[in-house]
Amino acid sequence: MFTCAPPAVTGWALRSVGHSLWEDKGIPKVCLERFRKLWNWRVKSREGVSNLPDEELAAFVSWFASGRFDDEWALPYLQTAIDRSKTAELSSPVLERLADITNRYPEDCLKCVRSMLKAEEGLWVFDLKDRGIWRLLKQAVAHQDPNVRDEAIRIINLIGAKGYLQYRELLPPG
Repeated sequence: MFTCAPPAVTGWALRSVGHSLWEDKGIPKVCLERFRKLWNWRVKSREGVSNLPDEELAAFVSWFASGRFDDEWALPYLQTAIDRSKTAELSSPVLERLADITNRYPEDCLKCVRSMLKAEEGLWVFDLKDRGIWRLLKQAVAHQDPNVRDEAIRIINLIGAKGYLQYRELLPPG
């Protein structure tokens, strides 16, 4: 199917897998491993993630949001998907998931948030103070690494410049 179907169809198929992963927490580990192998095969068959059709790459966002895969494996694909798609599709669940892993992967999570900020369509999530973006930035501002803190502050300032001034509360005093 993947070798001859148009990108709209292959993207739909991969997006369907992603939604199943997100909604059904009872999927056996053997199936999760098969899905991961499918994704790896697809990337290899296209000779790299940068050669995947936009529709397929955008579908990976739901795979990441499911939280069912190893973060080290999934984060680079998520970053590429956000950068390429220029959309913040499923932005609220993605931000929730990123907030869950910010303490382990702060630089990667902040890089994804910065990319999402470039995708203007998803900015409504920044109006939700009690959501993932707030938790993520709060953790990053309190992080021990000054580079992580500085990047979090820069992102807070970017969000503020877009009119979401409540994020000032997260800035350190002084």
